[in-house]
Amino acid sequence: MVNAVTTLPKRCSLYQALLWVADECVPIDDVIFDSLPEPTWVPVEEKHKRDLFVALKTGIIRAEGMLFGFRGLAITLEAPLTEIEPKYWEWQKVDWDEYALWTDRDSRNDGQFTEITVPAVALLTTFPSTSKPLALEAPSPEGSSRRGRPPKFNWPAFYAEIAVRADLDGLPDRQAELERDMLDWCSLTWGEIPGESTMRQAVSLIYSHPRKARK
Repeated sequence: MVNAVTTLPKRCSLYQALLWVADECVPIDDVIFDSLPEPTWVPVEEKHKRDLFVALKTGIIRAEGMLFGFRGLAITLEAPLTEIEPKYWEWQKVDWDEYALWTDRDSRNDGQFTEITVPAVALLTTFPSTSKPLALEAPSPEGSSRRGRPPKFNWPAFYAEIAVRADLDGLPDRQAELERDMLDWCSLTWGEIPGESTMRQAVSLIYSHPRKARK
């Protein structure tokens, strides 16, 4: 078999990393990847997510992402790009549908890493291919591609809507009521809705906040 010569991007999105683990889809420039049809033929299974998660949790692969902070209803961009420490990787905090990571950084400040990327060479070294031997050329120059897959949903707008509702009308006593209300808002505003677990996680940041919980 003749080895394929592949020029890897310096980094690739968490989504492309999962596709490599699942079906050895070689990472390419994210700008090119995002212009292609969704690879629905790739059989991504729980075992693939678990294998990638272990590499991230143990620090074998070091991911980076944009960190948004949530203080009550306020949203701030904590860092445009930051390395995600292995301690932040918790299975129940990973949103595999959005390729994001929720994190409780302290009692007053929750957050979410988005646009997560991993080093492409580290990915292929950690999960070497047995069916597609690759002769790797140097990574493409830094800054030649967009950093990761763009978020599917506009979460700042989501929380802005909740903030306006809280100011004008107050929020429902029950978390489930706000989840239903915001699912309706998402459907009307975006034309699609997040998964139930994603919505529950997003709204729980408000109802589990220490100031809210004491009421």
